[in-house]
Amino acid sequence: KQHFPLLPVDDENSFAFVSHCMKIIPTLQEKLGLGNGYRLIINQGEDGGQTVPHLHIHLLGGETLGGF
Repeated sequence: KQHFPLLPVDDENSFAFVSHCMKIIPTLQEKLGLGNGYRLIINQGEDGGQTVPHLHIHLLGGETLGGF
């Protein structure tokens, strides 16, 4: 596990970690039965709705999601 307070893209190691997270999403999509689609959400900073001091990548799906 690695701790990042915000979305890290300022060094090669943290960028590689986030890249790895994105690469495993298709595996999660299949495993979770999200073939019809899903939404990724990253809340960045206080004004972006981040309420805990570390990076979260939310994967939402399994139903029709409305726009916003």
